[in-house]
Amino acid sequence: MAEEKEINLYELRHYPTFPHIGVGILLIQDDHLLLIKRKFNPDAGFWSIPGGHLDLGERVEVAAEREAFEETGFKVKVTKLAGIINKIIYDDGGKIEFHYVLLNYFVDQTDNKIKQPP
Repeated sequence: MAEEKEINLYELRHYPTFPHIGVGILLIQDDHLLLIKRKFNPDAGFWSIPGGHLDLGERVEVAAEREAFEETGFKVKVTKLAGIINKIIYDDGGKIEFHYVLLNYFVDQTDNKIKQPP
């Protein structure tokens, strides 16, 4: 029997051998778009819409709703596809460092409203 090894997602995504699929959510309330500060590369420290990777066997809409909850604590429902982004980042030597296909969805929040700062 093969030995199981814990997979490090960063190692899989960094200098990939195939594009990775991700999802993002656009939650808009009162003309405000919810953004989070990215914790991991690529683009660590920059503001972005919430999102993450697609799990094997997971529907993209379910992944978007799951990632929204994991990253924000908000329960949401996908309403429609906002757009698809093919993001390719090259290193200084011209090699592909990251490659993502991102499916971004408009969502409605199904629990408490976002509290605006005072």
